[in-house]
Amino acid sequence: MRSLALTTTILCSTPAIANSPVSYEYRDLDGDTRTVEAVFDAVNFVTWLTDTNVGLTQTFGIERGNLSDYYSRQINPQGLMTQDTAVQYIDSMNANNYLGFSQWRLPRYAGTPDADCSEQFNGGQVVFGRGCTAPEVGSFNRDVFQFGALDEAVFENLDGTARWVGSIGPSGGLYYYQFGDEGNLDFCPGGDGICNTAFVWPVLDGDVGTPIVPVCEDSDGDGYGWNGFSSCTSAAPVQGACVDTIPENDGWGWNGVESCVLPAAGEGFCQSYGSFPWGWNNTTQTSCRLDEGVPPVAGDCIDTVPLNDGWGWNGAESCRVPATGAGFCQSYGDYPWGWNNTTQTSCRLDEG
Repeated sequence: MRSLALTTTILCSTPAIANSPVSYEYRDLDGDTRTVEAVFDAVNFVTWLTDTNVGLTQTFGIERGNLSDYYSRQINPQGLMTQDTAVQYIDSMNANNYLGFSQWRLPRYAGTPDADCSEQFNGGQVVFGRGCTAPEVGSFNRDVFQFGALDEAVFENLDGTARWVGSIGPSGGLYYYQFGDEGNLDFCPGGDGICNTAFVWPVLDGDVGTPIVPVCEDSDGDGYGWNGFSSCTSAAPVQGACVDTIPENDGWGWNGVESCVLPAAGEGFCQSYGSFPWGWNNTTQTSCRLDEGVPPVAGDCIDTVPLNDGWGWNGAESCRVPATGAGFCQSYGDYPWGWNNTTQTSCRLDEG
C-alpha cells in the first residue's frame, strides 16, 4: 500500500469536525510515523484505512479477472468485486495479518433508509437512499465529505464509486455506499451473490495504531502550509502592508491576514528603482520622492530666481535674503579681503 508521507517543521493541531467537538486523528499502522495509514473516527470509535480501495493493489491470493459475470470470484484491475468476493476478501486480508492486524471488517450501516436518509426510492428489488447519516458510513460521510472534518487528500484512491458496507439489506444482500457530497446508500437486490460490484474500504474496531501529529511546512512564511496531504495553519500569520489584489483598483487588497482597504490617493509607499532620490508609488500610481513625508531641515537662506528680489529658499520654506550689510565674507586667496555674495560687495574676512 502506498502510504501518505509527512513533512517536518511546524506542529499542526489535529483537524476538528465542523459543527462537532469530536476530532478525527491520524494513525500509523506500519511502524513508520512519517506516514499515515489510518484515521481514527471517535464518532463511531473505529479506525478507517486511508486506502479507500485496497483491492486496487492487494489481492491476498484472490485471482484478478474481468468479472464477466456476477458469479465471478475475482477482483478486476480497478479493484471492483462482487459482494461474495468482498466477504472472502476480508477473510483473506485477516488471514494475511495485513499491516499487523487480523480484525479487519467492512464498515457498517445501522438503521434504515426510511429513518436515516433524506430521500428514499424503491425500484423493485433495489431500495435506494440519499443523504444518509446513520453510523458508521453515514455519519463518517457527513462529517468528512460534507462538513469538511478532514481534507479529502488524506484518503487514497477515493472517488464516487460505490464501497461495500458489511450490513445486510432488506433483501438479504449487502449494502454499498457512495462516499461523496450526496451520500448515497444502495441495497443489493439479494443474498445469492448476484449484485453490482463495488470497492472494499476496510475498518478496525476501536482506536488502533500510533497517534501521529502531522507537521505543517510553511514555505513562504504567510502562516499557511502543507502537512503532507492537506492544507494547514502553521502559526498566526503576520500582518503586513495592504497589497492590491484581483480585482485590481477596486480599493481593496490583502495584508497577509485579512482583506484591507488600500491607502487613499496621496498615501502609500515610495519605492526606489535605482540610485535616485525619486521613485514610484504603486498605490497612487505616481512618481514620488524617497524622502516623502520626512520633514525638511531648514538651512541658510539662498537667493533664488528672480534674483535680488529679497526672497530665497532655506531648504524648507521661502525666506528673506539677508539685508545689505549682512551675509558671509568668503576668502578667495591669502588676503584679508573677500567677497560677500549676499551684499555683492567686497568685505574684510574679520568683518563683524
